[in-house]
Amino acid sequence: MLLASLAEKTTGRPTADIVPHTDPGGISFQHVRLVANDEDDAYNQGWNLLPQPAQGSVCNDYVVQI
Repeated sequence: MLLASLAEKTTGRPTADIVPHTDPGGISFQHVRLVANDEDDAYNQGWNLLPQPAQGSVCNDYVVQI
């Protein structure tokens, strides 16, 4: 996951995290649209706007500038 984070910072593009094997039916997606001052602000706002993930679940978050 460290390499993915470094690649994201270097290229400015989201990189998929390694997700443990799971049943495809157990994967869900949620998103929010918001206006933020910068990428860090968007991560913080988005995290607070989304419902808290269930214990033991994996969250792969990213920001897309529009």
